[in-house]
Amino acid sequence: PDAYVITSKGHQKSIEFVGEIKIRRWQQIEDAYKIAIRNDTVSAIGSGIAEAASFITEMDLQDNLLWEWKEVANLSNQLPGLNVLLLHGNKMQQISREIVEVFSSESLRGLKVLALNSCDIKSWKSIQLLEPFLTSIEELYLALNDFSDLPITDNDSEIKAVSGFSTLRLLDLSECRI
Repeated sequence: PDAYVITSKGHQKSIEFVGEIKIRRWQQIEDAYKIAIRNDTVSAIGSGIAEAASFITEMDLQDNLLWEWKEVANLSNQLPGLNVLLLHGNKMQQISREIVEVFSSESLRGLKVLALNSCDIKSWKSIQLLEPFLTSIEELYLALNDFSDLPITDNDSEIKAVSGFSTLRLLDLSECRI
């Protein structure tokens, strides 16, 4: 009601926003279930996400400044319905036993899709440390990392089995120095 412009003759002309109500409905975050925050210098998750966005099922945090796995675990703990997490391009710290020991039993449990392409991961053994937490994982994207330690012998006929990931349906290891 207070929106108006002054015409060239000095009169006030009211402004009507056509479709404003429809646009406002689209802007309601509680109706969204997918969030994309790409290339926005996000480096930490913090607390309070559950109150604001507990309904999120898909989160795209590609090309940010995330690096600590405890932040990834924190995010998944706060969003129990999170199914898809895209972290491409974040230079993640190397996964170790000490890091996964601080995960809660619920960390990463609901994830069906985890994308870690080009995350500077240097070892397949480190990915296997995440396996006990990825009980629902169906798609795991690990392209453009370094998995030269994948357990394959020199003899082509003898390939050692990789254990775990029983629910996995898609594994992307393209350009991983295998």
